[in-house]
Amino acid sequence: RFPRLEEAINECHVCIQRPGTTIYVPSGWYHQVYNLTDAISINHNWFNGWCLKHVWQHIKDELQAAHSTLAGFTFDSFQ
Repeated sequence: RFPRLEEAINECHVCIQRPGTTIYVPSGWYHQVYNLTDAISINHNWFNGWCLKHVWQHIKDELQAAHSTLAGFTFDSFQ
């Protein structure tokens, strides 16, 4: 089913992140995280030229969904 799985496994990178360190994962890179201890992860899915069109379309879709959701409401008290 996955003809290049063994190749991918052999090429994977493994690291242990120590307290106070940062790991950068480029856009579009598949990755998996396994916490060895309890941890708090602070991350952000940035966008750049690689995914800008997708992000822009998502923003437009979400704006349209918000407009559609609010279309049935009136806000008379906010005159």
